[in-house]
Parts: sequence; C-alpha cells; structure tokens
Amino acid sequence: MLILPGGDAWDAGGNGEAVDVARDFLDAGVPVAAICGATAGLARGGLLDARRHTSNVREYLEATGYGGAAYYRDEAVVADRDVITASAMAPLDFARAIFRAPRTLRARGPGGVVRALLHAAAGILRGADAGRVARGLARRRGLTRDRVASGGRRGAPAAR
Repeated sequence: MLILPGGDAWDAGGNGEAVDVARDFLDAGVPVAAICGATAGLARGGLLDARRHTSNVREYLEATGYGGAAYYRDEAVVADRDVITASAMAPLDFARAIFRAPRTLRARGPGGVVRALLHAAAGILRGADAGRVARGLARRRGLTRDRVASGGRRGAPAAR
C-alpha cells in the first residue's frame, strides 16, 4: 500500500511524481491511501474522478478542477476500489481504514504498515516532498515500475 500524507505542497500543485507513483500502484492493483492535501493531488491526477472519496471539504477538491465531484462523500474516511481517502480531521479513522484493508495486512503485516507511516511522516516533517518519499518507499520495497506492473511478484525485474 502506498500511503500519501497531507501537507501544503499538495495545495501548490506539487508532488506530481507521487501521483504518478500512485497511478502505477493502482494500475497494478496495489492500494493507495491519501489524507488531507494528498487527496487534492489524487484529484488533480484524475484518480478520484470515478471513485467514491472524501477530503477536508467538497470545495477544497472542487478548487482543483477535478471531474469527480459527483463521487464526493461528506464522511471522515471513504474506501473505494483500492483507494482510501480521509479528511485531515480524521487521522485515527484513516489509520484504522489502512489497517483494515485486507491487502495491507497480508502484504506487509501490522509492523510494516506502522514503519511505512512513520517513514512517510518523518520525510514530510524533514521537508522532503511526498514524491521523493513515495519513490524511496517503493524502491526500498523493491517496487520498480516493472515490478509494480507485474503485481509485485518476486520474479519481476530488479530495480534499475
């Protein structure tokens, strides 16, 4: 699972590489979770145009010009077809949804999810952009574009 933390960079249209990584993960059937500003990034990238989702408020996502307003739900957390979205006001609900996602626990175990969350949060707090953090997590897990495209199988091509 790719977990995208919020932050101000998303509001300025930043972290486009993280959205590209999220698209690759989703294309390979790997879940993506986004909270707060990261939901705006997914919206800008078109990843919420046909999925039920939430964010801080409806108008926040409408400001991105995305096409998924009909799928917006005024709820703390929404999960739909491998995407989990959450309001900034619901970090515990967001974490609960991540832990309840079946593929999360099967693929990483509870400790792996916690390490991924802590690593992503630490990277953002150090000022790293979310795209760099996402690429680092993917590389550390051996998830190159080829391996993501193959569904993450061990026999997939190695990192380039």
